[in-house]
Amino acid sequence: MRITSILFFVLLFLLSSFVGSKKKPDTGNNQNWFIGKWEGMGDQVDGSKWKVKLNVRSKKKITIEYPDLFCSGKWKVVKNSGDVINLKENIIKGTDKCDQGCEMTVQRISDSEINVSYSLKGYSGAYAKAVLHKM
Repeated sequence: MRITSILFFVLLFLLSSFVGSKKKPDTGNNQNWFIGKWEGMGDQVDGSKWKVKLNVRSKKKITIEYPDLFCSGKWKVVKNSGDVINLKENIIKGTDKCDQGCEMTVQRISDSEINVSYSLKGYSGAYAKAVLHKM
């Protein structure tokens, strides 16, 4: 009888440990999926295409490069809604070659693919889009 009681308490302890170790639910503000290096092609409404290199080191360290346009800069997170992130662009190098003040909406398609929509004040809707793949 004593061994049965001990086994019962051991099993109860193991079961409670398993139940207590459940993964916490995603609050919708997790940006870990966004961290990494991304590359792809941008496609503007006028038909021009350009290479995009995005490097997301953290929520506050996001750099962007457009090698075909000879410009680069930084992105700043404005709003995060889980699988959709809104950002603002600041071109630092090649300011005469790229539009300044673009706003981007990044939407997660999968762990290895995102869609980026570019909008600019004074232009209705997205004036450019890009599909980027995680490197």
